Amino acid sequence: MKRRNFFKNAAGIAMVTQLTPNGEAGTEKPIESFKFDRKQWEVMGNGFQAMPDRKKTVSYDVVVVGAGMAGICAAVASARNGAKTVLINDRPVLGGNASSEIRVTVNGVAHLKPKGLPERETGIIEEILIENRARNPQESYPVWDHVLYDFVTRESNLTLMLNTQAMDAVMKGDRITAARCWQLTTETEFMVQGQVFIDCSGDGLLAAKAGAIFRTGREAASEFDEKYAPKEADGWQMGASILMQAKDMGRPMPYTPPAFVIKYDAEKAHDRAINQFIDGFWWVELGSEFDIIDEQEDNRHKLMGYLHGVWDYVKNSGEFPESENFALDWVGALPGRRESRRFIGDFI
Repeated sequence: MKRRNFFKNAAGIAMVTQLTPNGEAGTEKPIESFKFDRKQWEVMGNGFQAMPDRKKTVSYDVVVVGAGMAGICAAVASARNGAKTVLINDRPVLGGNASSEIRVTVNGVAHLKPKGLPERETGIIEEILIENRARNPQESYPVWDHVLYDFVTRESNLTLMLNTQAMDAVMKGDRITAARCWQLTTETEFMVQGQVFIDCSGDGLLAAKAGAIFRTGREAASEFDEKYAPKEADGWQMGASILMQAKDMGRPMPYTPPAFVIKYDAEKAHDRAINQFIDGFWWVELGSEFDIIDEQEDNRHKLMGYLHGVWDYVKNSGEFPESENFALDWVGALPGRRESRRFIGDFI
């Protein structure tokens, strides 16, 4: 049978199946006759499939929520010290702001002065950076994701749960006994029990749900004798950024901005430098004086518009003829957040 005829016949079979849900050939029934019968929609293939209600309970010594660099180091250290550990991350890749989704480089000591001093980290983070240098000399962010994945998954005492959001803290008195989690990819609710819980997620939802005390916004200058702080405390929080990368294509590359672009006004840019195109502009940032978590989706849309506005200015204003051969190679879709909740421990 030819491929075209096969699909034509298959379409006919599918139509007959749709029109004869009860096996009554040639009879088309109105949808009202079965739209409230859930079982009609639970029959899949040749067997009965109940509506999914997947729930699992798992138990560990140490539960680490958030797999940015802090969470990775905490989980690996815990596992190496003999604790049965789980690392929970709400994204499909590791690294947090340093992952391929956001692309903030890990360079805490990369700008020591005076020049000539050794620029090295220590401990687990140094292990990771050395391994990445050896296995990813091309400095590819997607490959970096896999370096981190290998580094975590080869630890024998460490379990990794990706695409999993810790949504609530189950409490016994003032102690967390479990984290209620939802794994998007498997449609499964997990009750993750533990003895020790470490929230490295950045926003700290689990810690907040457990009642941990936190602050948002800026303290008054008088509280910690900070001369650059505002006179009065306010709600402003550091912004989130979306990054981009450009590529020299070796030939002229025109650029047409998307419909959601927000025009860039150079006079309001506070002397932000546009002196290179390959690694993008970290200063395309949007903060909040209210609730930066609640405003995340609105800010994401605006940030994408602002970023394309800057690139439109670079490509089409005539101010940067050296950009003629450059084209966007990657544009982020997930803002990297600098600040939301700041939790108060024994010391500030």
